[in-house]
Amino acid sequence: LRIFVNDTVGNSNSSSAVWFTVDTTPPEVVIISPANTTYTYSGVLANVSVADSLSPVASVLAEVDGLYNLTLVLQGDHYYVNDTMLLEDGHHVIRVFAADIVGNTNSTESVWFLVDTTPPEVVINSPENTTYPGTPSINVTVADAYSPVDAVLAEVDGLYNLTLVLQGGYYVNDTMLLEDGHHLLRIFANDSLGNMNSTVSVWFTVDTTPPEVTIAAPEARAYASPVAQISVLAADLYSGISVALAEVDSLYNVTLSFNGSHYVGESLALPDGLHTIRVFANDTMGNMNDTESVTFNIDTTLPVLSNLIPQNGSFTNWANQMVYLNYCDNNTGVDLGGIRLLVDGIEVTGDAMIYPDYLMQIQASALPEGVHTIAVHVPDAVGNTATAEWNFTVDTEAPVITVVAPAGGSYTGSLSEVAASYSDGGSGIGLASVRISVDGVDVTSGASVTPAGITYAPASPITDGTHTVTVTVSDNAGNTATAAWSFYVDTEGPELIAFVPGGIIMPSPTFGVWLAFMDGVSGVNASSAAMTVDGAPVAFVTTSNPSGTFSFSYTGTFADGTHTASVTVSDNAGNTATASIAFSVDTSAPAITGMSPPDGSLAVFGSPTIGAQFVSWSGIDESSVVIR
Repeated sequence: LRIFVNDTVGNSNSSSAVWFTVDTTPPEVVIISPANTTYTYSGVLANVSVADSLSPVASVLAEVDGLYNLTLVLQGDHYYVNDTMLLEDGHHVIRVFAADIVGNTNSTESVWFLVDTTPPEVVINSPENTTYPGTPSINVTVADAYSPVDAVLAEVDGLYNLTLVLQGGYYVNDTMLLEDGHHLLRIFANDSLGNMNSTVSVWFTVDTTPPEVTIAAPEARAYASPVAQISVLAADLYSGISVALAEVDSLYNVTLSFNGSHYVGESLALPDGLHTIRVFANDTMGNMNDTESVTFNIDTTLPVLSNLIPQNGSFTNWANQMVYLNYCDNNTGVDLGGIRLLVDGIEVTGDAMIYPDYLMQIQASALPEGVHTIAVHVPDAVGNTATAEWNFTVDTEAPVITVVAPAGGSYTGSLSEVAASYSDGGSGIGLASVRISVDGVDVTSGASVTPAGITYAPASPITDGTHTVTVTVSDNAGNTATAAWSFYVDTEGPELIAFVPGGIIMPSPTFGVWLAFMDGVSGVNASSAAMTVDGAPVAFVTTSNPSGTFSFSYTGTFADGTHTASVTVSDNAGNTATASIAFSVDTSAPAITGMSPPDGSLAVFGSPTIGAQFVSWSGIDESSVVIR
């Protein structure tokens, strides 16, 4: 740069030349270290290449994680370094600030990187520090916060390694096969940077052998007492006994406790029969011995008696009643030779037929009517004796049936009910046996049955005619009585079948009048008859014939004119009928009037008309008219 200057009068001057530089560009920055990668150490070197083509570099700073700055110093031509940085594990960012001497600053360059110096975290899920009844599987949780897990190995007893594979978030191996005993498992876990964790291990025990068991009591035999005492010897080679149980008849368990020499349980009250006790002994590893058992027998129960015949309180019409019963003893069996049978206190065992499971005896002579007692004694093989005593009643007489209504051979004009009474002085009436039928049709379902009798009221009127009732009744001993009777239903009164005079006019004043009646069902009750003539009672004569026709007659003298005779009569069922007949009497000759030509008259013509009028209240017999 040169300066030229003139004054107002033209004097001129020029300066010497000045050289200068214009620099607006910040330095160029290249971050060499750290790179965008992962480091297995915390002392990461900061190394940056800084160049400025116009101005010297004044300063280079490294901002770490936005928290603090480190000054980088020039080493070599254009490398600025700092080796004092110590970082914790994790993700980090370094931003470089490079300024030249004129203040141009470059702060655009940064780099992300990761520091990982920690090995994976290891948790052994299986096996645990315990005992197993078999070889356990290996299950390990391995986690690394920053780097992938590269390999997981399990060292077994310091002898060999097993590779664990990732399954469902866990590193597993189920191929390990171990003998009984104590074992050590150590895990080696590497991440992808080579950080290794080998500090986690576990001791465990494998025990697959169950305890040895010997049942000391009960023994395999029969017991008369219902109380059983359990005593067991149990030992285990590798572990202590954890629990000992006695399973009783596969139904329930009894816990056994150690008394210093044996494992014993509380005394058991057991029912009669065979029983089995199976011992379950577990060691502390869970191995169980359930192979030892013992079967024994208890019999304290009496034999069972059943199907006693005749039944207690029963009735029978068999005077030589059979005695029968079943017996059984499912344990030691029935002692057949010890059985005794008594009827009314008299031993009849010698008459009985005794079999392995039943007894039968028929009375040698007929038992009298009334109550009888049976007693039986049945022992089993060990002396337990079952006894039974019961009663039955002999009744050989049938019930008595009495007809109540309608009486046998009776007549009724209005049937309201059919009834019979019954009684039984022995076993009593069996109500379920009572039956009533009318004209052969069972109508019991519509009848009222009581202990004293049966009544049947027909739902609809019974037709006129003869009807038969049958009542059957059994007592509780099976004796049956039947009563049958007939009665007549007649709802219509007697019928007038003939009468005299029969619609003629009587020329004579004195004659007989009669009316004949018949009733085809119950017959005419002649004693009930009453007769009137022209409304006045008269004495009459009654006659009958074998066909059942009754005639009621009256003989009298009647005046000329019309007359009425009436008879009222009932049948044997009480039905009443009244019949009337009308008849006429005419004893007077007809009157002749209106003669033509009149008496003493003169006939004008040669052929006069001859005529007359006739009067008779009963009528003129025209064939009788004669002119002379």
